[in-house]
Amino acid sequence: MDWLCRKLGGTFPHEPEDIYDTEKQQFSQQLSEQTQGLLRRIFEGIDTSRIVDYHTHMIGLNEKQTGCRMDPDMFNPWRHPFKYMKARIFMYGTGLSSFENTDDLYVDRLARLIKHSAPGKEANGKSIHGQNCILAFDQVYTDKGEPDEAHTTMYVPNEYVYQVAQNHPKEFIATCSVHPFRPDALTELDRCWERGIRLIKWLPNSMNINPADPDSRYDSFYEKVKELDMYMLIHIGDEHSVTSRFHDDTLGNPLHLRKPLEKGVKVIAAHCATEGYSVDLDDDAGNRVENFELFLRLMHHPEFASSILTFD
Repeated sequence: MDWLCRKLGGTFPHEPEDIYDTEKQQFSQQLSEQTQGLLRRIFEGIDTSRIVDYHTHMIGLNEKQTGCRMDPDMFNPWRHPFKYMKARIFMYGTGLSSFENTDDLYVDRLARLIKHSAPGKEANGKSIHGQNCILAFDQVYTDKGEPDEAHTTMYVPNEYVYQVAQNHPKEFIATCSVHPFRPDALTELDRCWERGIRLIKWLPNSMNINPADPDSRYDSFYEKVKELDMYMLIHIGDEHSVTSRFHDDTLGNPLHLRKPLEKGVKVIAAHCATEGYSVDLDDDAGNRVENFELFLRLMHHPEFASSILTFD
């Protein structure tokens, strides 16, 4: 099974330094000539120092009391073999070989990948590169505003992401993730804004968040986001990765974004809803259509033209 997990994870067999040699200012000879040529064409005419990746997930196992956690079932091969297999695929996909010292090794490898992913020169002759927005990931909350650990597949606290970005300011930009049912949701948004954070991550299908919910806590949340002039990165469409403890793809209906958009919130529609089908909320018959079609309906709405963004 381990061999299969490696293959499915798409393991990169080299170190990040094997992509671009920052000393010689050239792509590594470990790469084929075809790959080197492709990378040169990709970056031709681009100021690589301005590149920003808005969607880079963080993970952690709370090895140094960071507060991060993942569903423990994912590490039990006997009771939950399929969850365990998914965890191994993720692990190999990140370039790790075990779950030991995961938190530090993941951050280190990610920072090195960024450093060696793009060519360029600064005045001192060193390689330049852009930055990656590293994503916090809030836990599930009950309607009463209590943390719901039993239904939380993954949790990456805002504080942890902020500290990682502080330690790697040239590579990472901190984001936050705030569930609207948190009792301190609005205060937490203020705290994150004061730290310079401008992007909020939601994955409704896994966090039990309905962006269209009439609950007044959503209204207050959107009003605060607009007041602070922050952006929301919201997953739409089906979800296949963070599904272990809670998973409801009806929450990924693209038309649910109408409410925050109507409130004037600027939304990055993650993945452009390229997966799955949802109920057409404009159809009295309740037919299911492709999520991408519903996403395009939002894009063609003239009132949302300046609020919905798609570079994800």
